[in-house]
Amino acid sequence: EQAAVEMATRAKTALSEVRNFPLPVVAALNGDALGGGAELALACDMRVAASHARIGFIQGKLGITSAWGGGVDLMRLIGPARALQMMTRMEMLDPSSATDMGLYNSVADDASSLDDALEAFIAPMRSQSPHVMRSFKALALQLRKENREGMDQLETKNFGFAWAHPDHDRAVDRLLNKTRAT
Repeated sequence: EQAAVEMATRAKTALSEVRNFPLPVVAALNGDALGGGAELALACDMRVAASHARIGFIQGKLGITSAWGGGVDLMRLIGPARALQMMTRMEMLDPSSATDMGLYNSVADDASSLDDALEAFIAPMRSQSPHVMRSFKALALQLRKENREGMDQLETKNFGFAWAHPDHDRAVDRLLNKTRAT
């Protein structure tokens, strides 16, 4: 359990660097962002996705919880009810649903590339003065930090417990056996 907590703490520290970067960070998702990938995507301020890129907090399939601050990010971004639905049902959202829920800011249409969609999304930001962008990000950071520490500690504690629980081992075995059978 302690090793799992230490691993989660290291990863959470790395993603905190992304969250706390002084300028807005935009993720470009060219594939599915599942589990830890979803946590990394939500550590960014905004997300632009390819037309096929799904997102999901599917950690429950492995008998574990979110670990790197993504559960906290998800709750804050879409609210506790929707976040609980997404996590407890292990839902993988298509880009349209992810956009409707506020997880994606923009999605490339089938006719354009992700690079083109990303460029179109960030073009207005490039016209802003850097000090203005830093000021906007500082406001967002202040809001994100409210009550963050306690929530992060609870998430890490819960992950450590779930990682060490026999349910996690059974879930991994089921997944591996299912993978081998196909």
